[in-house]
Amino acid sequence: MATLSRTQQQTAQLGQLLKSAGGRQKLAASLGPSLRRRRDYMSIARKALMVETLPDGALPIYDKEFDATGKSFVEAFVVGEEGGDIVRVTKPIRVTVPTFEIVANPMIPITQIKERRFDLVVRSLNIAKAEVGAAEDGYVFGLFDAVATAATAATLVAGTGSTDYVFNEDINVFVATSGITTPPATWTSGTFAVGAYTTGSDGNLYVCIKAATTQNPVGGAAGYWLFVGTDTFAVKGVDVDSMADAFGQVQRHDLSVAYVFFNPRDYVDLLKWTDANIDRETQRKLLKTGVMGYLWGATLLQSRKIAYGEVYVLADAEFLGVIPERIPLTVMSADRPDLRQIGFSIFECLGFLIFNPSGIQRVNVVRGSGNV
Repeated sequence: MATLSRTQQQTAQLGQLLKSAGGRQKLAASLGPSLRRRRDYMSIARKALMVETLPDGALPIYDKEFDATGKSFVEAFVVGEEGGDIVRVTKPIRVTVPTFEIVANPMIPITQIKERRFDLVVRSLNIAKAEVGAAEDGYVFGLFDAVATAATAATLVAGTGSTDYVFNEDINVFVATSGITTPPATWTSGTFAVGAYTTGSDGNLYVCIKAATTQNPVGGAAGYWLFVGTDTFAVKGVDVDSMADAFGQVQRHDLSVAYVFFNPRDYVDLLKWTDANIDRETQRKLLKTGVMGYLWGATLLQSRKIAYGEVYVLADAEFLGVIPERIPLTVMSADRPDLRQIGFSIFECLGFLIFNPSGIQRVNVVRGSGNV
């Protein structure tokens, strides 16, 4: 018998499937796509941190860096036991990182497997893996937020008037999406909406944070206005100047910027930039992983898990943080015959540590509608 080519074999198999009702059903299940609301979430936070696989029995213990006197001076932030509160470690020379499980348990009724015209089992597994990745990113971005929040409350360095040199104080960008292009010279009475801007009688810029207020921003207006001072006021969104300032805050610690994380709605501002500063990614397979382009050597990424109005500028992973991974992403069978369900237990066991707050700079983007 002559050897059949691969194409001839596939044609013969297709013919066999078409001969029976069961074969045609199997073929339909393999060909019919599911109607999706959006693409599966693609985890990106691991790009920013080192991932260390722990040998069996090893403890995730890391030594904090010390200064010339032998004292530890760099604070650390870890996600607490069972994925609880974020813990700020200030005194121990060594940091033990708690590890915990991130779990998804898809359960699939057998009747649905028979009724659906696509591979429901594979689809459920993909969705569950995406959920685990999204939860993982949530913990990492929560750490970034905790470090940035600590920076806003950092103690002042004596004699300098600036915040603690270990931390990078937030850079605030106030954006007028419509209305005025520059704030007025002096405050005028009127009803202001949240996000509206005005210059107080003291000459400083303020942004409204309480709806429909008529309070003067200067004197007795606590809780109604946010003092802007010398922070950036932009008309067209996140601009080159604010990003350059953010890069400089990280680079002043002798660190290079490796990644910049955006919410997709904030990244829209960069789509309006010219190509003189930004190198845009055009390969679709990379765009699907969240990589949008490159800015001054740093990779630009976007994720819906990042809060709208927050941009994170990060140093190289080796100078920022670690993800100790005790158990990598694992899929186990968890069927329930009594309920006539096919199930899976998808889990990983890991921890999260930021050991160098100097490698994180947050840019807050407050968007308003101009002066009322």
